[in-house]
Amino acid sequence: MISNQQAEQSVIGTLLLEGLIMNDVILLPEHFSDRRHLIIFQAMRKIHEANEPVNVVTVTTALKDKIREVGNVTYLTELATSIPTTSTFKHHQRLVLDAYRHRRTRAAAITYVKDPDDETFDKLCTHMESYRELGIKEGEGSIRESLLEIAKEMKTPIHDGMTGFSTGYEKLDQMTGGTQKGDLIILAARPSMGKTAFALNLASHHCKQGGSAQIFSLEMGRKPLLQRILSSEALINGQKWRSMDFSN
Repeated sequence: MISNQQAEQSVIGTLLLEGLIMNDVILLPEHFSDRRHLIIFQAMRKIHEANEPVNVVTVTTALKDKIREVGNVTYLTELATSIPTTSTFKHHQRLVLDAYRHRRTRAAAITYVKDPDDETFDKLCTHMESYRELGIKEGEGSIRESLLEIAKEMKTPIHDGMTGFSTGYEKLDQMTGGTQKGDLIILAARPSMGKTAFALNLASHHCKQGGSAQIFSLEMGRKPLLQRILSSEALINGQKWRSMDFSN
């Protein structure tokens, strides 16, 4: 069976050593391959959901008769005392998730091999995609890290009032502080009001500032879009692309 015992032990030991890290856990009990770790983690979740501290004492109390099944208090203590630092928790949590994903993928593949047909193939593809997305939100970081980032930003003076990327429109930048990371901006207007031109201007200006832009259009191909950008940059009447009557 595909597993990562060392990573599972590190995760459990870290949580026993520093219970507050439970706030950053994205694992579920079924992600553990070792039944001992599954049982211990279930007890930890119950303690955490009850707003009580997670440590060797509270976990031992919550396990009750199951304490023998997981190796007694000795095993819990060994796990907690074997952790030199809690900074590797995210990495080891990811390793546990990876091992779980590989186990589930292997099981789905074996099912397909035993009975290969279109239906089992579709199920295999569905499982593969769902396992690929497992734990994808981990990249957001912990609440503590986000608060530290906010505090750091508050201490950093902004001289030009720009907290985001300049749009190239001074008054718009004054109102918004520029386009912000992570924002979804929707331009809405009637046809032929300049939505595409405005969006292309934003993209062009961002590129001039050293950024990059990806443009997707369901209405226009690459060449017409490039012609519109050229018209804007060179201040050329867009109608001239129809007649090709350009001056020197």
